[in-house]
Amino acid sequence: MRKLLWIILAVALLGGTPDNGSAQQTGSPGTSTVTQPADIKGPAVQAAAVKTFTPQERQKYEKKMAADLEATQQKIADLRIQAGKVPSQKKRMILSQVRNLQMQVGAARSQLTALEKAADKDWGGLKADLDNTIQSLNKGVEAFERQLN
Repeated sequence: MRKLLWIILAVALLGGTPDNGSAQQTGSPGTSTVTQPADIKGPAVQAAAVKTFTPQERQKYEKKMAADLEATQQKIADLRIQAGKVPSQKKRMILSQVRNLQMQVGAARSQLTALEKAADKDWGGLKADLDNTIQSLNKGVEAFERQLN
């Protein structure tokens, strides 16, 4: 089940093409290897890569992400109720999308748990991974909401 969540998450995150000029993530889940576009070089990039976070910053971020995930979960539940009013031809497809969003929330919760337990040296990379997951999840929820309205 966990492997399936990572596959779905990877598909959601890799929706763009590699040649679109943005920073692309590589590596396995839980790592934070990011390749930079060719026009970004030098000490500024290296300094950003080694940013450390204070325990207070970490705790504040973790609480915010937990609250954001809870709000997103509630929004998905509300959208599911709204989806119940859809004609039966579309209902199966819409409920499948709801399950997909719920699985993404589960994957994000797993990443948040890993982030909370992470060592200082790994925390920044895991934070970037979670930020990307949350961004993808929010886009999915917004697209689903537009589809229902």
